[in-house]
Amino acid sequence: MDLLNIGGFVLASLIMIKASQYALQAISGIEKNLRMSSFIISFFLIGLVSAFPEGFVAIVSAIDGVPALGFGALMGSVIADLTIILGIVGIVAGRSKLEKGFKHEIWLLVLLLLPLLLAVDGTITRTDGLILIVGCFMFFFNLIQKHNVMKKIFGSNKRDFTRNIGLFTAACAVVFISAKFVVDFASAISFDFGLSPLVVGLVFISLSTSLPEFVFAISAARRKLADVAVGELMGVIIIDATLLMGIMALIRPIEIEGVDLTKISIFVVTSLALAAYFLRKERVFSLKDGVIMVFVYVIFIITELTSSV
Repeated sequence: MDLLNIGGFVLASLIMIKASQYALQAISGIEKNLRMSSFIISFFLIGLVSAFPEGFVAIVSAIDGVPALGFGALMGSVIADLTIILGIVGIVAGRSKLEKGFKHEIWLLVLLLLPLLLAVDGTITRTDGLILIVGCFMFFFNLIQKHNVMKKIFGSNKRDFTRNIGLFTAACAVVFISAKFVVDFASAISFDFGLSPLVVGLVFISLSTSLPEFVFAISAARRKLADVAVGELMGVIIIDATLLMGIMALIRPIEIEGVDLTKISIFVVTSLALAAYFLRKERVFSLKDGVIMVFVYVIFIITELTSSV
């Protein structure tokens, strides 16, 4: 076992997470400037920023010729967000009443299962990637129209908006560079432990790259802003499963070898079904609900690690 690879992986992950936090600060400034509803801001902007770490890991892994690592990171992040992160939000918040509740269940189910269905033949091709990207933008366009997003952008303070966009861009550049090292060290670790890049992505990278949305969601939960936390997590989940997966496939088709897609699909559907049930409008999201979600993730980790041995 090479401790240098592990240390390098941890350090690169921490740098990536810190840079994401700076990007999050820029997004907070944009939120104040645009004066949109907290749910839409958290879904689009904070969700987008929180998805950057796994997004850059996925893109870099595709460029480096190991797209299976990126596939694992993205699908692992989707499951982590729906289970352990959402669960910890429930545990920290105690009892939170959801004003808006969980919506767009059909959209979410279709978009989350789409990459898995396209991978049934063993490859997510460039055409499949385009389908994923189109599906993502169709959903985004639907939300943008309903909430007059473009009108509010054009009516914003241009100076503040430009300054925050500059900070946002600089932070993203650091995330991209650190993601390159995360992929390199993760590939080395998978070789050291005899694990496939897919398992490393599903378990280890997905957890480290999910920390930005975890930090934001916990902060929102402590302030009893459960709807904001839910909006941000839903944004990350959809971006991971469709937009980022599609971009990665456009760069390099994703060869899915030795992957139990049925098992991953079962966990995705189960997690989504539980989230839809627990996060209904006007329902109280409790500590018990959170514990159940965390338990589901523990089972996922156990099955992935034991099946890889």
